[in-house]
Amino acid sequence: MTTTALFGSFSRAMTANRFYLLLASSVLFIIVEPMVAENLFLAATLTSILLISATGCLKLQKAGFVASQWFGIMVLVVGWAGVFSQNVPVQVTIFITRVVFLSFVTGALIYQIAISKEVTGAVIVGAIDGYLLLGIMGAVAFGFAEHLSPGSIRGPAGHSTLSDSLYLSFITLSTAGYGDFTPATHAARMISVFLAVSGPLYLAILIALLVGKLSSGERK
Repeated sequence: MTTTALFGSFSRAMTANRFYLLLASSVLFIIVEPMVAENLFLAATLTSILLISATGCLKLQKAGFVASQWFGIMVLVVGWAGVFSQNVPVQVTIFITRVVFLSFVTGALIYQIAISKEVTGAVIVGAIDGYLLLGIMGAVAFGFAEHLSPGSIRGPAGHSTLSDSLYLSFITLSTAGYGDFTPATHAARMISVFLAVSGPLYLAILIALLVGKLSSGERK
């Protein structure tokens, strides 16, 4: 088998399993990232794996895919710049590019689910991917708010870590709200409002889409 044919087979396998790869990288990020957050190199590596997997889920027309690839590369490069510089302009750029990119990927996932002709395992995993990305975006936003204004997240220890940001993001997204961590500044509260609205809305839209496709399939 030639190198070109081998690369083509690998590319097709990656495309066919893109939702599963994004699910694996999202779970890996959620579990491992808080443990290695102090090691900037390892944290950047985990984030890069997540971003690369997310780029693979952008199933667009050729021109749009190329543009999204370049945007994904830019987000990766900017993220690695944060390993070497902790100044505010760099951190602001990292935050904006990551949130915009992950929002774009989440929208692309919803679009692919909406145009899918039937409900498959991959479609369901894609729906889960979108929900996890919303939680990760919330964690990035909470972490950024805490970076700019320490004390934005109020918890039992009086300060917050990345693990706390992930925890607060997902309990807010799911509207569980245990009350052990609370947003203490205007920016943190606005992030909480966005997540509290986005979580149920996302589930309502996805459930409506999936149930509609199942009902349509049964009528055929």
